[in-house]
Amino acid sequence: MKRSLEELLLEQGCGWDPKEFTCSTDWADWKDMIQNSITRNLDSPLGLKYNNLREDMIESVIARVQSAFPGIRKEAYLRRIAFVYDDNTLTQEEKDHAISSLTMFKDRDNSLYSRDDTYKCDICHRSGYMIIWCQHCVIDFLQDEATKWTSMDKSIDRQIVHAQTRAPIPEAIPEWIPYELLRNVDYLTQGGYASVYTATYMERIIYQMEKNDKDIITRINTI
Repeated sequence: MKRSLEELLLEQGCGWDPKEFTCSTDWADWKDMIQNSITRNLDSPLGLKYNNLREDMIESVIARVQSAFPGIRKEAYLRRIAFVYDDNTLTQEEKDHAISSLTMFKDRDNSLYSRDDTYKCDICHRSGYMIIWCQHCVIDFLQDEATKWTSMDKSIDRQIVHAQTRAPIPEAIPEWIPYELLRNVDYLTQGGYASVYTATYMERIIYQMEKNDKDIITRINTI
């Protein structure tokens, strides 16, 4: 039966105190392991159920490490990663998923709020606030793509591009959606300045950028 690091510490009479959990907080010591986990997770078939991953176990471990090691600085993030890496209750695939989720949380908080830690891109050699992908490479891609679409309103176009490039977070990049790509359009309610409708987007959202080739963008289904 697999036991968590927490259970092993208790068995050894150590008790569970996050302060007693020590690990390297040097990015260089963890970079390759984290990148490998993220790559394996992105390359695997999408979907927890499809991969037979135990979502409740993953969420439990994530919640435990976030509570044990609070904060959004790199040191707290790396302690969370180290804990997941040493936890024996998760399979390797589940660890990869947890590490990818924790890294996405870290990227979001660092790019939107703290902007304390920076990471150098191996392709463009510019430093940015994200680990999962290089924000500069993604911004370059989005600015090039902006020449290929239009809402027919320059003001709206500028606002979309501004929102895209301010913090290009995976799965949270706004895009202009032509009406012909919508299905099941249903009236919902009347808003303050316009009517509100719901609809199904038939295309895919931007999910990842290939680490070794910034021209390769992966999209995933939204339905």
